[in-house]
Amino acid sequence: MRMTMIGLAALVATLAAIEPALAQSKTARRPWCRQPPGLGSILDCTYHNQQQCLAMVSGRGGGCIPNPAIEWDRREQQQRRQNPNQNWQWR
Repeated sequence: MRMTMIGLAALVATLAAIEPALAQSKTARRPWCRQPPGLGSILDCTYHNQQQCLAMVSGRGGGCIPNPAIEWDRREQQQRRQNPNQNWQWR
């Protein structure tokens, strides 16, 4: 019984340490995306700089583009500054 409790406590501690790291990686926005070749390919936006991205696509095909989500956020912020009365949200 004692070993079971120790094992359970170790598992809970491990999961508690892993969860914030996963949440951070999901919300972090990296500035460069790898776009694999082919139609319908999914962007991989995990690169801190263009050189990292280019190293990954080297020999594999595809290309590197700036992260479109960052540009989208920038444009939304610009619109909010220009139209401050339209800053409402559905509740």
